[in-house]
Amino acid sequence: MSKTQKIVTNIISVIFSFAVVAYVLYQQDWNAILVTLQQINLNWLILALFTYALNYVFRTLRFQLLLPVENVSFSKLLSVTSLYGMYNYLLPAKSGEVTFV
Repeated sequence: MSKTQKIVTNIISVIFSFAVVAYVLYQQDWNAILVTLQQINLNWLILALFTYALNYVFRTLRFQLLLPVENVSFSKLLSVTSLYGMYNYLLPAKSGEVTFV
């Protein structure tokens, strides 16, 4: 694939992504979303976010123990683990598992 074809493919992908997001946002009932957001208990939300972040800290520690290479900083492993989680959530059929390799 030539460089021009790659650029065109990327541009088309971005345009398609924006179109899908715009369509989904247009279809939403914003009043219902606002009412739901106003009913959120902030204590539970903070606890959920803390638990979610702690989950990634423990995943990183586990990965650090299993990794045979030494001298890899915790922050670098945390970013790798976070990217792995993002790809695992976004890509279909567990294809995000490939990002750990």
